[in-house]
Amino acid sequence: MAGRNWSRADAIRLPMDRIFARTLTFWLFLTVLGGSFGPRVALAQAEDPIAPSQGLSTDPAPPVPDLAISVDPIAMALGEWGARGEVAVTPSHALFVSPGYRTGAISPGISLEVGYHLFPLGDGLDGPFIGPSVGVAFSLDSVRVSVRGGAEAGWQVILGALALGLSAGVEAHLSASQGAAAVVVPRISLHLGYAIR
Repeated sequence: MAGRNWSRADAIRLPMDRIFARTLTFWLFLTVLGGSFGPRVALAQAEDPIAPSQGLSTDPAPPVPDLAISVDPIAMALGEWGARGEVAVTPSHALFVSPGYRTGAISPGISLEVGYHLFPLGDGLDGPFIGPSVGVAFSLDSVRVSVRGGAEAGWQVILGALALGLSAGVEAHLSASQGAAAVVVPRISLHLGYAIR
């Protein structure tokens, strides 16, 4: 009886052992399969950290205008002919030089002005600006030298290759013939020219 009962219990236990063995084998198979594909997925994610589905734009920013050559129609109407060349050394800082020739009712002469402009928006030569300038002028009909310095504020707009700007400020003129007396005058400038990015 005891041997017969043991045989029945073993017969009942045998299918349970098979089920457990098959389950364990299937679980090991899934573990190995997942381990073989897991590093590949992690490597692909590391190689492409920014997926296109995230909607991030990879287009480069448009270049800022870094050079402008312009003339001042207002000064030309008053008999002062010249041009201004301005270069942005950084997106917020620019230097300019403006040679000129004066004719008309005032004694003819040549002049040279240099200055600095701060563009707070950081868009190169496009936007509002403020800055100082200094210059020197020589009269051709007499030996006379005058020095001038001032500051201006304005706005310049870059439309494609067109540069259009308007500024206003004050400047002081100091002439050798006037001794130490300086004349302070208002200043308005209109700039029309060509911009290069």
